[in-house]
Amino acid sequence: MQNTSTKGFTIIETLVAVSILTIGIAGPITAVFNGIKAANIAQDQMTAYYLAQEGVEYIRYVRDTNILRGDSWLTHLGNCTDGDGCIIDDVLEVAPFGVGADVGVDCAGSCPVVEYDTANNLFGEFSGAGIENTSFTRRVDVAEVLAGREAEIRVTVTWTTKNIPYTYEIRERIFNWNGM
Repeated sequence: MQNTSTKGFTIIETLVAVSILTIGIAGPITAVFNGIKAANIAQDQMTAYYLAQEGVEYIRYVRDTNILRGDSWLTHLGNCTDGDGCIIDDVLEVAPFGVGADVGVDCAGSCPVVEYDTANNLFGEFSGAGIENTSFTRRVDVAEVLAGREAEIRVTVTWTTKNIPYTYEIRERIFNWNGM
């Protein structure tokens, strides 16, 4: 009589082992995927914050330049105060604006996307090689709250990440420091 006892795994044991291994690997892979997704969203939120803050700082710059030049404090902000909002590009408009010229471009409904200059790592409105459209739009609104004394700046940045729309908004009050 011959002993034909075989040692090894049956198909059921193999399937159970593979299932346990798959479940053990799927958890960490899902956690890594969710971490990467959260990092991408956080990166876009930081970019939106800085784009919004840049809009506020540019309006402050225009106010300060107006006062120092002896102009009315909200002069040259007509495109941003008409209720349609405006886009600003401090890269192109950083030089003192001309007499009678308004800063910003009227959005008239919807603002265009902010562009990115890959060669210089700058956001703004550009033309030429190395310019990419982003998913960000920035709208700047300035409303005088107290005539001649106080205005509210509202900068709204919108974008999409993985087909999910996001919005970030900053509101800040500025004052006519020359007229106080």
